[in-house]
Amino acid sequence: MDESAVPQGKVKRSGIAAVTTARVGARHLRHRARTALADETERERLREEHERDVARLIFRSLSRLRGTALKIAQALSMELEMLPEALRKELAKSCYQAPPINRALVRRIIIGKLGAAPEQLFERFDAEPFAAASLGQVHALRHQGRELALKIQYPGIASTIDSDTALVAKMTGLLPKGFFPDIVLAEIRERLLEETDYELEAERTMTFYTAADPDHFLLPRVWPEFSAGTLLCTERLPGLHLQEWLATDPQDSAKQAFAEHIANFLTFSISGPGIIHADPNPGNFLFCPDGRLGVLDFGCVRVMDRQFVRGFINLMRAFQSGGVSDIIAAYEHLGLLDPSDKPDSEAFDRFIKPWAKWCGAIFAPQGYDFGANPGTALQGKRLHMHLDRYFTSLPRELVFFDRTLHGYFRIFEQLQARVRLPLLEDSD
Repeated sequence: MDESAVPQGKVKRSGIAAVTTARVGARHLRHRARTALADETERERLREEHERDVARLIFRSLSRLRGTALKIAQALSMELEMLPEALRKELAKSCYQAPPINRALVRRIIIGKLGAAPEQLFERFDAEPFAAASLGQVHALRHQGRELALKIQYPGIASTIDSDTALVAKMTGLLPKGFFPDIVLAEIRERLLEETDYELEAERTMTFYTAADPDHFLLPRVWPEFSAGTLLCTERLPGLHLQEWLATDPQDSAKQAFAEHIANFLTFSISGPGIIHADPNPGNFLFCPDGRLGVLDFGCVRVMDRQFVRGFINLMRAFQSGGVSDIIAAYEHLGLLDPSDKPDSEAFDRFIKPWAKWCGAIFAPQGYDFGANPGTALQGKRLHMHLDRYFTSLPRELVFFDRTLHGYFRIFEQLQARVRLPLLEDSD
């Protein structure tokens, strides 16, 4: 992406939204004309084609805005599987192509926050970041013989969240109904505000650090003496990211072991601290030489309401039993269905039953073979999208809980592992 084309002013950024709104409006008019005389089957095909076209236009425009707007767009893209895989990858890639803070500014930030220059504080400080994303960049350093990582937030990034959320809201309001954009955007905004609060991230990092089983999980410890405001310093963990590790051609038994670690980390997060690691990016996991799973970046997490978790578990159990009345009751308990507006038998058979079958297989007691069933996560998202049109509301917790689960499923697919998710066990 050409950085010179990145819009810097509020007027320019709003202009992109206005142009996109006009283009989407024209596409809506064209769609209505095309479907006027079509039969039901053809209208359904044209609707899906139109939704993909509108989503592609909106998200390509959002990718031009960069910053928090791009971060929001990427999060939304995970909720909308109507986007082509190439476009979702483009959005994800763009989130990690932010231009780095120049060296002089990095130095000034460290002096301003920590009271001394890097060379006075550390034995070694790498001026070039080894990792960068849409909200900040990470530098390697050594202190008292220990390898540490210093995350530096981009100046002013937190102040753009509200304006960019409003900007994105105008554009996503043009998307087809069914995924509750107001609820989803409110949830994403709240997570972003937390993600820019490095003091909160430090607290949550230490919560996981002290609670996780050190025999199976390796988590970074926070170094408070080098953490202040928009700086967060933690241990730098050893290990390889997923694609790097897979490139070493590990044995199937090793892939299976790590998949089980990841599944157990999810279960521990819910049953232990009651907080899920809600950014299931493969880059946030490390495959450590000693066989432990390293877990990074606790900026994007979601505190889970126990009542919601119980409701979700009851829904999965209802899916396994297959009882229509139990499934409808579980949906009503979660607030997804209005008791006075239940789906008819045709809708149940066409949309809810396939989704129930998919969930029942994923959470089966004997486990699920993700290696033998490629595309499982994508299939689930698409089934759920068809179901969304019947929902009357959406619990806030479900936005990132659903995102987290599907992110884990994608990792299990890459590991080609059979995974048993013990989420439904001992949960009463």
